Amino acid sequence: MVFQLSKEEVLKVCKECNSFDEDNESCVKKDEPARTLNTVRICKKWDEHYGGKCLFRGQP
Repeated sequence: MVFQLSKEEVLKVCKECNSFDEDNESCVKKDEPARTLNTVRICKKWDEHYGGKCLFRGQP
């Protein structure tokens, strides 16, 4: 089963992450370019938090 996350569900986890830039709503990982939440489709931390495979489709 794959959980389809809402933006609110994603932000709940991202706000606790050191890689999250809240001002730009983007994920900034070492040695990688920043990616806005709309381009981040999957994240290990979401999976761990919600207890299964998670997918965020973002806003068009």
